[in-house]
Amino acid sequence: RQRQMCIRDSRNRDDIFIQANRYSLSEYFELFWVNAYSNSKGVDRNSDNNNKGYAVITGIALKY
Repeated sequence: RQRQMCIRDSRNRDDIFIQANRYSLSEYFELFWVNAYSNSKGVDRNSDNNNKGYAVITGIALKY
């Protein structure tokens, strides 16, 4: 079952940037990483309603 996220009254002012990449080390191993930045400005521009965040995910994949 899919879930949908609904953000009300965001006024299309939120910024989300995502990058992803992978690198093949050999025939059997891959490195991958994803980084993201989010800047949520909220409904009104009060400081208690604004959120910024960063995320970094890395890993090694075994191909067989």
